[in-house]
Amino acid sequence: MWSFRTFKDKRYWILLIPAIIILLLFAFFTPDYILQKPFVAPITILSSGVLF
Repeated sequence: MWSFRTFKDKRYWILLIPAIIILLLFAFFTPDYILQKPFVAPITILSSGVLF
């Protein structure tokens, strides 16, 4: 069950910063021809969840 104790856990905030940085770098530096393929979006969503 979710509680504020989980929200105050610092390890999630520490992991969130590198995950956001990596996702932004991926979004900026990935060529357009790769992003336009239909299977890239679900793989990116799954990999970002695993990364976090």
